[in-house]
Amino acid sequence: MTEQPPGDSDREMSPDPKEAGGRYHHGNLRTALLNRAIEVIDAEGVEGMSLRRLARDLGVSHAAPARHFPTKAALLSTIVKDAYLDLTATVVKAAAGDLDPKEAARREVKAAWQWAADHPARWSVMMNPDVSRFADEDLRLALAAFVDVAAKPLWRIKAAGQFATIPDDQLKLFAFGATIGIANALTDTLLKEFLSADDDGLLQENLASLLFPMM
Repeated sequence: MTEQPPGDSDREMSPDPKEAGGRYHHGNLRTALLNRAIEVIDAEGVEGMSLRRLARDLGVSHAAPARHFPTKAALLSTIVKDAYLDLTATVVKAAAGDLDPKEAARREVKAAWQWAADHPARWSVMMNPDVSRFADEDLRLALAAFVDVAAKPLWRIKAAGQFATIPDDQLKLFAFGATIGIANALTDTLLKEFLSADDDGLLQENLASLLFPMM
């Protein structure tokens, strides 16, 4: 992944760099870089974010970000790793308690979809193909933890007698694919319009029930 200078954008401009710089306090540059990167991505997309741009916005030298993130890819990997850890914690909390496995699965996917809707900038980075190309070991471990959590209700459903002939790796693929695919449809502006996927309060509930019927 190469550094690209920020280009013109038809989207809403990002927050005032002076305001962003005012939020930076000495000794916490790593967090400031991550937060500012998410702000820029939210307004202008991944292509609008560069380490040089972040340094300028935060009022530090162009070399300063490299102390924490040697490349743009490293920064993006950290954003995605943290996002998967947060998403995993959200899903675990949603399915906590002594629940029927199908109810646990429904709660998990709804929590994941809502998390994506609440964090569109981070979600867009998680789906960026360059992040997959340059994923580091920490990101891979965070992704594996999320996939394992997403699949747990399916293991319980299988233990109860359903999906008995389906290999575990295919169940895991289904759990991940259903969660990610529908989240993409619910967060992408074009797909939402094309698929009429505006949430009317029942959309996520209905989709979860289609994936994991009550019977």
